[in-house]
Amino acid sequence: MSLAFYGNTFYGTTRYGSSNALDVDVSLFYHITPVENLYGFYWEINPLSVTNQIPLLDWELQISDDDLFDNYSSYNSSTAVQYHDGNSVKGFDILLPARVSGGSTVYARVRAKKGSAYSQFSSSISVSIFPNFVEDVAEDLLIALVGDNVYNKDVLNMTPDERNTNLFTIFRMYGNELDQAKLEIEKTKIDTSIEKCRDDALYANFGSYLTFPKPTNMEMLLYRQILRKMFASLPFQGTNQAIINTVIPFTGVNPTITNARDQIDFVCYDTVIAGTSFLDDLGTPPNTITINNAASGLKIYLNNPASFTLDLNIITILINIMIPSHVYYNTAIV
Repeated sequence: MSLAFYGNTFYGTTRYGSSNALDVDVSLFYHITPVENLYGFYWEINPLSVTNQIPLLDWELQISDDDLFDNYSSYNSSTAVQYHDGNSVKGFDILLPARVSGGSTVYARVRAKKGSAYSQFSSSISVSIFPNFVEDVAEDLLIALVGDNVYNKDVLNMTPDERNTNLFTIFRMYGNELDQAKLEIEKTKIDTSIEKCRDDALYANFGSYLTFPKPTNMEMLLYRQILRKMFASLPFQGTNQAIINTVIPFTGVNPTITNARDQIDFVCYDTVIAGTSFLDDLGTPPNTITINNAASGLKIYLNNPASFTLDLNIITILINIMIPSHVYYNTAIV
């Protein structure tokens, strides 16, 4: 039976070939939201797939109640509740089926689309939908109150639709009151995961550690991706790998990093001069750096094949977090 889904984002499935395939490889993830039954799905694009074609693509997200996707619901940027564009990471918000007692599981996968051409699907992922706790709470109350009263316990052998006794109706009222409280407890547990937490938990649980609140105009999905990559970089803090992980969310690809001392043509100053730096365009000599950075400074060129919009000031701030230094940038960087 096909599922009637409304609103959120998923990632994944086993790969299938296509005679008219786009060469786009992505990895799928999901996160929870404060909205009932609304889930956020997002996919990061493999750096080898980031080209000038990425801004021209649409995406198809499929959600199914079976891992073979014999029946599925399909979403694109127009039919999702919301489409998120975070440069090298994209996402949909999708409404999943209502919570049921005991919970349920759905499966998701995503692929790129351009006209009649499609990419292979991502690897599929499973998503556990939060359970409805009303019936569980009512059952627990019944067991705790009636003890060995066989007559009242017989209600537990009935289907939920048959449990229409006055006593169980009262217990269900308590269940409705406690359902949201139990749901909040489960969501709070997930808020400890940077991949799956709610948007409003990102700064409190992760961004504050880096002293990096979300800039006002930044897409929330890009903010999540930045934090994910920076936390993955903490074991490499102070290294070139930390710079690479910091830049990739913005451009989708590795920057070109060169030691300042290896530059053929550079001008050396004894003080930092605003507007000049070792964060610069390699093709525009002379390379202006300070005496202190001549030996240990790095030249960072932001490769940007998809022509994503880059906030050089934010990138500079984040590089400084991962490699504390005096980083200035030249506005000619593209």
